[in-house]
Amino acid sequence: MKDDSKCLIVDEAKTSFNAVHAETLVIKNTSEQSHEKCNSSGNLSTWESKASDPENNEDTFIHVKNPSSIKDKLEKAHVIKSYPFLLEQLLKEEQMLDSDRQELILKITESQQIKRATGYASILVFGLSGVGKSSTIKHFFNLKDEDLNSNDPEIPAIRESIIMYNDPEVDLKGMKFALVESPGIMNLGGLIKDALNLKAIESFYEIHPEAGKCFPNLIFVLISADDKRFDGPSSSFVKSLNCLKMLNLVDTVHPNVVVIITFAGHFARRTDAWTSKFENKRRVIQEIISDHLKIQAEVIALENNPDDEGFERNANNTELPNGELQPENLYNACEKVLQENNDYFGLYALKTVRNVKTKQVLSGLSIESEIFGAHEVQKHRDFLEKIASGQKVTNSNSQNTAGNDAFIRR
Repeated sequence: MKDDSKCLIVDEAKTSFNAVHAETLVIKNTSEQSHEKCNSSGNLSTWESKASDPENNEDTFIHVKNPSSIKDKLEKAHVIKSYPFLLEQLLKEEQMLDSDRQELILKITESQQIKRATGYASILVFGLSGVGKSSTIKHFFNLKDEDLNSNDPEIPAIRESIIMYNDPEVDLKGMKFALVESPGIMNLGGLIKDALNLKAIESFYEIHPEAGKCFPNLIFVLISADDKRFDGPSSSFVKSLNCLKMLNLVDTVHPNVVVIITFAGHFARRTDAWTSKFENKRRVIQEIISDHLKIQAEVIALENNPDDEGFERNANNTELPNGELQPENLYNACEKVLQENNDYFGLYALKTVRNVKTKQVLSGLSIESEIFGAHEVQKHRDFLEKIASGQKVTNSNSQNTAGNDAFIRR
């Protein structure tokens, strides 16, 4: 914030936010006679007074009635420096900030404080080869094949598809919701292919201008209902979880994982048999996730070809044999995780994007696995050899705490 005429206005709460906040950030133009104004460097710890001409409504000032708590909130969130594009829209001088905009600002700051990106929400879709990552994305967001920047089996890569969305209610345009599809892990290409794929994923989160240094809002971990040997240290599923742990993308403080059992129609035809097999697999998966990722995770079933399996349609959903509606069950799991994490911006973005009928999808950052040399993936090969031998892997991210500046994957 180089121009000292564009500063935040912060006031005591006039409305509550989920009943857990003592104050709300209120950002608006003001014509008050007396203000507290930030200095030209944007340092919120330095204050000075200034009188303003009531007829001049061009300047925006900082006014704080409860400076200690709100100043700390802003300094922790780094709202001003992190996402000027978003704030430029939210702080339009010709508009008073209504309650919807106030709430959005607060959602952004809350999500920042748990190490989520500012104004950019994302889902990482992770799993073994052939588990239906692209199909799950298309099913959940009602997208077409041509919409996705999807993986070509011949050219493995981590690929980002960006859904652009607007929110007319707060006059906000050009927002991004990213769907990040990882290359398949533990594939038939062997250890060197897996090492290259791990390096590609790691590099994506090192260089990405918005997702870098932050946790994804959600991680979809996929496993097929056809996978019968998914327990034990030698299973491909457990090895893939160890790879995910190595990447330091799982937030153990505010868990961001949802497990999706794909090809759910393959469990059984009869309702009682289907329900029994699903519940048993869900229980075992939850135990595996707890053991290897040290978190609790929601586990849901999803069939991405419901018509082929004869599932009944119910509005925009289809009905699983146990009566659950899909993909509503996946949305409910995401909503629960985001709410429990206080990731209010992630939840806002997910709700908004899923309600957009005609989606504009752009290709984002892609990193092909084959671009790396052998010397660049040596640590990844060593790691894969370690887990292949059945050795227990500890969480390499010992300082995985949301808001801790030591959490950097670079």
